[in-house]
Amino acid sequence: MTRPGRKFAVDIHLAKQIKQMSKHFFVLNEQTMDKFVFVMAASSNHFEESMDGVASIQHHFPGKKLFYYDLGLHHQQVLRMKSWKWVEYRKFDFTIYPKYFDENLRMVGWKPIIIQVSSLIENHWH
Repeated sequence: MTRPGRKFAVDIHLAKQIKQMSKHFFVLNEQTMDKFVFVMAASSNHFEESMDGVASIQHHFPGKKLFYYDLGLHHQQVLRMKSWKWVEYRKFDFTIYPKYFDENLRMVGWKPIIIQVSSLIENHWH
């Protein structure tokens, strides 16, 4: 028999925020899948790991589009990635954002921007 751990205390304000955010979630199923696009991004030092993610998406969702953002890939990596089915290459344009986006990728300021831009692009196509 397993023994439960300690209760996890959650701040009431955080719980309310999470509940508010969950109103914007949607169920991914056959009816909603046409409005969904996968998005990935990688720099050269994480390219190999990203290939597992691409393979998983292609296995479970064959034919589904994937936007792959280049955060600093090497030329050979770009060529390799461009040969993959259902993957659309996108170079992230660091020049139009604050310098710290490019200087420290670990700050991940680019993540919400990539998600938002991809959402706008995908919605424009429908």
